[in-house]
Amino acid sequence: MSFYEEVEIEDMTYLPATQEYTYPCPCGDVFAISLEELWDGEDVGLCASCTLRIKVVFEEGDLPELEELEEEEEEGEGAKEAGEGAREAGEGAAEAGEGAAEAGEGAAEAVAKLAV
Repeated sequence: MSFYEEVEIEDMTYLPATQEYTYPCPCGDVFAISLEELWDGEDVGLCASCTLRIKVVFEEGDLPELEELEEEEEEGEGAKEAGEGAREAGEGAAEAGEGAAEAGEGAAEAVAKLAV
């Protein structure tokens, strides 16, 4: 496997909110690798916008602790909010459908009056 570059983890930017390390890619996007991937022994950072990849040089002792609990709670909250949003959207669609049916009835009455 070929790499664009070997990068020391100290030269990467750590984003605590997403538990992800990033490094600028020459295409304008960034290479990224998650903390979980690093703890699993992965060492390849990928760019989402192009085919380049980097090899991340690190030692496990240099990594911050993996905080799985917070991530799972956030995912659970996001799923709950998405479910509520979908339910509200469904109710809005039902109301829109009722309004369209009423408008259709009104249009039919107007056409009937014109035909007379």
